[in-house]
Amino acid sequence: MFLLKTIIEIFAFAIGLFGGLIIVVGVVKAAKMYIEKKEDSFFQASRLELSQHLLLGLDFLVAKDILDTLVLERNTSVLIHIVVLVGLRILLTHFVNKELVELKQATKRTQSSKKSFKKRFPKKDKEDTPKIIA
Repeated sequence: MFLLKTIIEIFAFAIGLFGGLIIVVGVVKAAKMYIEKKEDSFFQASRLELSQHLLLGLDFLVAKDILDTLVLERNTSVLIHIVVLVGLRILLTHFVNKELVELKQATKRTQSSKKSFKKRFPKKDKEDTPKIIA
C-alpha cells in the first residue's frame, strides 16, 4: 500500500508540474505575440493563445487534485479543501472556455470582414495608377 501511495504522489506531482508548465508556456507565448504584434488583431490572438494554454493547464491541475484525494488522509477538512479547490478550478475552466469560444467567434468575424473589405476595395497595381508626365 505504501508503494502505491508513493507512486500516486509522484504521478500527481508530475501531472501538476506539467499543468503549471503548460500555463507558463502559454503566458510566454502570449506575451511574445503581444510584444511582436505581427497580426492586426494581436490582442485577440494573444488572448486566444493564453486562454487555450490556461484551459489545458487547468485540466491537468484538476487531475492532480483528484489524484491527491486518493492519497491524502480522509478527514473532512482535507476533503472540503480539495472539493473547494477542484470546484474553483472547474468554474475557472468553464468561464475561460466560454471566453475562448467568444474570442474564436470574434476572430472569425474580424477575418471575414477583412476579406470582404479586400474584395470591395482591392489594392491597385502600380501599372493601374495614372502616371504624371511633366
